Amino acid sequence: MARQPNVDIQLRGIEQSKRNLLTLSTKIQKSIVRAAIRQMANVFLRQTRTTTYGAGRQQRTGLLLRSQSVSTNAKAGEVTAKIRMRDVNVSGSTPIARRVRAGRSFAKAKPPLAMRAFYWSFLEFGTKQRATNKGANRGVVTPRAWVVPAFDAKAFEAIDAFTKRFADGVEQACRELPKGV
Repeated sequence: MARQPNVDIQLRGIEQSKRNLLTLSTKIQKSIVRAAIRQMANVFLRQTRTTTYGAGRQQRTGLLLRSQSVSTNAKAGEVTAKIRMRDVNVSGSTPIARRVRAGRSFAKAKPPLAMRAFYWSFLEFGTKQRATNKGANRGVVTPRAWVVPAFDAKAFEAIDAFTKRFADGVEQACRELPKGV
């Protein structure tokens, strides 16, 4: 199975914004950077959502699309964002919950309250030849990537979104500073 990509984007040419950012409190700094990172990740999320079904992936339940979300994290002076597969409530009477429950055999067991599309990486990266414990052939899943191409297609747009949100956040925070600071 292929390695998952590690995307590291560095922005240059916004030195004045960085100097302005350093004059603000660390709490405000973190919120500005976190909002800008989230804005950038949302560009990638929109692209992955539009290309989720296609290239050999047909929509059965909609769980793969509904599970996609953006998560940001800030610790140790580093802010990160990732597109992740989150849990989706499948216990109610929403259309997706009914489709997911109909597609699974729950027998007499109570259906889980939340499920996620754990299988996305099998579709993205494929699998090697699989077999059961008794040796029966389970086949191979050929890779049909849509997440990595979404990153490739929207990299510059995401950087532009980050830069704009970052600059707007710093400008807004500087306007709210008391006079004479």
